[in-house]
Amino acid sequence: MVTMGRAMLNSLNLVFPIRVAVKLRGATMLMLGCFALVGTGDQITQAMNGVAFVVGGTALVEAAILLRDPMHKPVWWLTLSDALLALVYAGLTVLMPLISSANPLRAIAAVDAWLLAATLYAGVLALHAWDHRLPRVVLVAWMLLNAALAIAGPANPPVAIAGLFVGGALYTGLFGALELGGVLWLDRIAERTPRARQQYT
Repeated sequence: MVTMGRAMLNSLNLVFPIRVAVKLRGATMLMLGCFALVGTGDQITQAMNGVAFVVGGTALVEAAILLRDPMHKPVWWLTLSDALLALVYAGLTVLMPLISSANPLRAIAAVDAWLLAATLYAGVLALHAWDHRLPRVVLVAWMLLNAALAIAGPANPPVAIAGLFVGGALYTGLFGALELGGVLWLDRIAERTPRARQQYT
């Protein structure tokens, strides 16, 4: 089985702009999650909009680099999928107030669709990470969390709508921690593997 380290190192092609973009995105999302614990509703909404632009911008940079020369980046679609998920997440974050006020059920459906896509992506990464215990456990847990949230929304729409913004900010923090932790883990793998270190420059 292809390990996550090898597959993800190859897919990222270990270029500096992508590493910086993912780290910036992850750190910004993590800070929002921490802010959600102390901020008010309006402050959290404004912070989420600011984070959404950072997330969307870094995702566009990531996708542009990958699409520029994808054939030279084995398993490049793994990282491109991550960029697309982040881009859609940013769009949903900005548009969610409008969608939820116009049609709450449509807002829940949109969030559920993203959660199911994230569940599938986490499952694919978990298969690539199967030889590595820590990322395997984290990704399986992330997959189960996304699946549970996707089920919980339609099961209780009023509660889902009520917790959409504060809960969404906390979820963003977890998502950011996963992004940041993932790329830092890849940094460590690259440092330990001479061949990967050579590609990493």
